[in-house]
This record gives sequence, C-alpha cells and structure tokens, in this order.
Amino acid sequence: MFFIGVIIFLSIWLILSLIFMKLLGSIMYALFKNNKIKYFGQFLGFFLSIGIFLGQWIIDYAKIKIKVNSLCNIGDNGLIVYVTPEQYRKKIGNSEWNNLKFNINAGDNYKTFYYDEFKNYTVKFENIDYKFAKRVNRRIILLKGYIDYNYGSFIYFDVVDKTVLVKRYFVKVPRAVVTGGWTSANILRDTIKGCEKITYDQNKILKKYSNN
Repeated sequence: MFFIGVIIFLSIWLILSLIFMKLLGSIMYALFKNNKIKYFGQFLGFFLSIGIFLGQWIIDYAKIKIKVNSLCNIGDNGLIVYVTPEQYRKKIGNSEWNNLKFNINAGDNYKTFYYDEFKNYTVKFENIDYKFAKRVNRRIILLKGYIDYNYGSFIYFDVVDKTVLVKRYFVKVPRAVVTGGWTSANILRDTIKGCEKITYDQNKILKKYSNN
C-alpha cells in the first residue's frame, strides 16, 4: 500500500511538472519567439512545480513547529500549575494526606483503578470538555480534553474540592502520509517531536500530589 501511494504521489507530481513546463515554455515562446527562451521557460516551469509544493511543506512545518513549541514548553516543564503540591498538602491537611497514596495500578490504560466509578465523569474547564482518563489517587483523577484532532490537554482534578490542580498540553504531530495529498505527504513533519507522552520531569512533579 505504501509503495502504491509513493507511485501515485510521484505520478501526480510528474504530470503537474510537465503541465508547468509546457505552460511556461509556451508563454515564453509566444512572448519572445525564441526556442532558447522557450527551453528556459520549461526549466522555470519544472522548478516552479517543485517550489510551490516545497513552499506548502515549509509553511505546514512552521505552523506545526510553532504550535509544538508554544504548548509543549509552556509553564514549568510543560505544566501549568494552579495549585502547587505544597499548597495542596496544606489545604487538605495531614490526616487526608497520609491516606493519599499514588495509584500504582493506573498505568496508561483507560480501564484502570476505579474506572467504572468515574468512566462518565466530565468537567468543563476553560471552555474545553474534559473526560475521565484514569484515577491517580483517592481524590485526584486525570481528565483529557481535545482542542483539535491532534492536540489538547490533560488536567489533574480533585473530585472532592472540584479543583483543577495542574494542566498539561499534548500535541500529536501528524506523520507524513503519501496518499493524503501534498500537505499530508510533508516529510518535514517527521522531524518534529511532539509531546504526547508525559516526561520524566513532569512525572516527578505530578507524583508530589500523592503521598508515595
């Protein structure tokens, strides 16, 4: 399937290149009545066909890169902290804190600890609808909300106080797909690293909201 997509992609590019070459060559010959100028026009047409698509790729790359940089590096290690771990511990008190163990069974799977209890839990925060992803501890759950198809954010939410503690954006960079059109075939996308998964430094901060 991949090789078929590559063949289709190259075939379309070749046909468009020939159209540009024919068009520019004809225009130059009509203006100057000179075969050398005609060949130069065809030469320009070929590079014009490349330039148009490279320009689209560069613009597409720049837009994704700006989004990744602005969201993945926001705040403290990519986290927006509304209530610090120290403030949270002081707020809930020592007695509650002593019983706030981190859920080591949570993992990355949606069907995790206390899933049935919170599977339909939703929160609207900053005009984004968040849905339950997993349980962190007795009080805190992780919710996920989409801003667009490829990016959105997670929030750490205290279900007792109804408080958002931390927000982390995620960006999934769409990979190049040769069968999806010129922009979708942009191989420059594959050089951009998104922030789908939590980093080691982020995990260290988030674990401070549980009494490990």
